[in-house]
Amino acid sequence: MTSRLELLQAEGFWLLEVQAGGQVLRFSSEPITVLTQQGAELVYREGLQPLTSGRSSDGSTDFSVPVSVLGTEAWDVLVGSFVQIERARATIYRWHEGQTIERATVLVDGFVSGFSYGEIDEPVQFAVVRRLRSFSRLIPSPGMVVDESTWPVRGGFEVDEKILGVTYPMVFGSPGNVDGEIVAATPALLVEKNTVPLGAGDRLLIAGHKVFAAEVTIFDYTDEDTPVQAVLPVLHETDAVGRVCALVDPTGSGLTIEKGRTYYVGWNEPGLVRGVEPVLGAGDLIEWVLETWTDQRIDRARFAEVRDVLNAYLIDSYIVGEWTDPNEYLSAEILPLLPVEPRQGVEGIWYKLRRVTATRADSKARLDADTRRIQRASRVTTESDSVVNEVTIEFAPDRATGRFRRRLIVGALDAFRDRDELDPEIEGVDPRMLGSYRAKLSQQLFDRQPITLSAHSVYDPTTAARIAQDVIDQQALPRRAVDYTGETELEAFGEGDVVTLNDSSVGFADVLAEVRDVVAGGADAAVPLLLFDDPILIERLQ
Repeated sequence: MTSRLELLQAEGFWLLEVQAGGQVLRFSSEPITVLTQQGAELVYREGLQPLTSGRSSDGSTDFSVPVSVLGTEAWDVLVGSFVQIERARATIYRWHEGQTIERATVLVDGFVSGFSYGEIDEPVQFAVVRRLRSFSRLIPSPGMVVDESTWPVRGGFEVDEKILGVTYPMVFGSPGNVDGEIVAATPALLVEKNTVPLGAGDRLLIAGHKVFAAEVTIFDYTDEDTPVQAVLPVLHETDAVGRVCALVDPTGSGLTIEKGRTYYVGWNEPGLVRGVEPVLGAGDLIEWVLETWTDQRIDRARFAEVRDVLNAYLIDSYIVGEWTDPNEYLSAEILPLLPVEPRQGVEGIWYKLRRVTATRADSKARLDADTRRIQRASRVTTESDSVVNEVTIEFAPDRATGRFRRRLIVGALDAFRDRDELDPEIEGVDPRMLGSYRAKLSQQLFDRQPITLSAHSVYDPTTAARIAQDVIDQQALPRRAVDYTGETELEAFGEGDVVTLNDSSVGFADVLAEVRDVVAGGADAAVPLLLFDDPILIERLQ
């Protein structure tokens, strides 16, 4: 990362490069020559119109920066190459005097989209777009489906017609395992039924891939009044097109194996393996999905910073029944459970940790408005639109019943919760209730503000408690936000950096704050900040 000293009092410029027709077209706001590390000179034509842009980009959408290039020479060059311009490779740099091009900050490295122009005295306009993804396979893959090609009728074996066209289950973690109590979680598909009377060798498909589990529990809920279950060893065999699948042979288990019946699996041990290790944590699952099913780049350095945090959240999930876009699966099922926000960067996707606390050791610099090095550019605002101070989380879904087997409540362990709402004579804290200091303080300020969450991909109580506590941490108390501007040295910060802020005019005495974004291109650089307000201090002020 570029240092603050390197940028101090150095004028900044936007640079545009477009690779079209076998040449590199370079533009800036004025004629500029930039050196490479090898000493070569790169000449940038005049014509790029002023830009003001932040770096923060939502990891669920494409990142696009509109540009406008004006001037006779620029018009001649760009319009003359219009056939090659649309979809051409393009890069926007933020460069400061004295830097080589390799030291410049890359704002966006993508392609030209929406190329348009008018007469020679009108600007040429287009956007430089960094696409979230250019290729994404559906998950499961199209070949992972029960049909006459994968499980044909053969030598006395038939497939249950009810499951024709159903995709193979993909199983992550241990769905159905709640502290050792096993419940029905994923479907088991009767892909081979021996039609010979009293014959053996029936097969129930439990996953369309290798699994870590040595045994699983099979449930037959066809007769819901008397469900039957059996623990069976896992077999790895190939389907008719050579795909390795996980199956069980229910012969002699006491289960009735007939076409048309409904079978489920409870996973005593984990499903999906990566190499020889099971995929358990959210970090490993996210990485596996992106690497296996998309061509999306991952910012390895930034991902490594949050991997351990994400892997503390155990995910027990599955995909079955329909083909799903892998990014949509992550966005709908996994990311809402985690304290991160997806971001796009030049090096690929990364995940910004939603932090609620910071220490002096986390601070990268001290910003002091009292010395006039920075200036407040906005009012100090309070963000508290959706206060939440009690979270009930439902988890461990039982597929057979359609209900959740477990619940936890994270909130304030106070007099309100010491007694039953309907019968005050019933005393004692509900064992499902977990105390939270932030929740208690919030309820003192805002009364009780409860919500209920449903976690379909969680069976681990510790993970469920983490998720509920994350919501309390983020939404129980208001936080203050404010914008500051200053010289180019502010452009050295990155989103998520922690700084110490001093501004006596608004009562900030070396408070800790998080950089939300860095905006360059205006008269000054700007940094929107979010303060880490200490709950103990807030309580003291009441």
